[in-house]
Amino acid sequence: RNVFHAMSVSFWELDFSALAGMFGALRAKGVTSLRAHIAENPRFVRQMMEASQVVDVNDKSLQLFNATRDQLVGPVARFWPPASEHIFAASVMASLERKSHFEAETKFRTPDGVVFDLSSPDHRWPGTTI
Repeated sequence: RNVFHAMSVSFWELDFSALAGMFGALRAKGVTSLRAHIAENPRFVRQMMEASQVVDVNDKSLQLFNATRDQLVGPVARFWPPASEHIFAASVMASLERKSHFEAETKFRTPDGVVFDLSSPDHRWPGTTI
């Protein structure tokens, strides 16, 4: 935990457990391709974002977002402007496809509404089973 908070790059601890239930409900309805479902139902990406929770952030994240920890904990949806939804969807797909990492450039939004460019260096998904 000390290393997490001391890192000089932004780290977020996220909880995607609610997505498992969402995906299970889709399977129960006969959906066999999440990629196709998203293409046909783009609002589903925002629903995935609303279900994904920020559990903790490190000090660099507080500095980058000019925010307190309490301002950043909660649903991730508020940090993703609509123009960046496709990047969120691609990162979820990378996890589901068990890719070893995911890199992207996107835009994020601070709690006070400032939109900025963010280059995510490398999201690792070890053992991810969404």
